[in-house]
Amino acid sequence: MSDGPDDTTHPDGGTHPDGDDWFALSELTLRLGGLIWVEEAVGSLLREWTADEPHVGARLAFSETGTHHAWHGEILRGLLATSPALRSTYSVRPPTENWKRAVDELTPVSETATRLLVVTRALHPWLDREFAALCDLSVQTSDRPLVRQLGFAALDHGHDTRVIADVAETVTGGVVPLGATRLVSSLGLVER
Repeated sequence: MSDGPDDTTHPDGGTHPDGDDWFALSELTLRLGGLIWVEEAVGSLLREWTADEPHVGARLAFSETGTHHAWHGEILRGLLATSPALRSTYSVRPPTENWKRAVDELTPVSETATRLLVVTRALHPWLDREFAALCDLSVQTSDRPLVRQLGFAALDHGHDTRVIADVAETVTGGVVPLGATRLVSSLGLVER
C-alpha cells in the first residue's frame, strides 16, 4: 500500500488518463488550436460583413466584435505549446467539420437580422461553451495564463453579445425570421 497518490492522480485533484478530468498537453493544444481557428474565422467573417452592412448599428457592432475575435485569436496563439512535436501534429484548424462548413455558408449571408441572430444564437454560444470547457478542464497551476486570457475574452464576448442582441432587437422588433432560425439550426454548432 502506498502513502502517496497513485500515478493517475493529478496534484490539483483530477485524474488522468483513466478519469480524464484534466487535459494532457496534447489534448489542450488540439482544443486550443480549434478555438484559435474559430476566433480568427469569426473575426474575419464579421469584418467581411462590416464592409457591406447597411444598418449602421449592426455595422459598428460587427466591426468591434470582429476586432475582438481577431485579437483573441492573436493572444491565444501566443499560448500554444511550443514543442516541435506538438506544433507539427496539432495545428490551428477547425475544431469540427461543421465549423468550416458554417463559415463557408455564413460568408454570403446579407440579411442584417440573420447575421445578428447567427452571432447571438450560434457563434457566441459555441465560444462560451468552449471557453467554459477549457477553463474547467485546464490545470489551474500550469494553465493559469490560458485561464486568465479566456476570462478576458469571455468578458468581451459577454459585452459583444449584449450589444449585438440589442441591435437585433432593434432590427427585428423581437420577431425572429424563420430563415434565421433554420440557418442557425442547420449550422450544427448549437447543442440540442
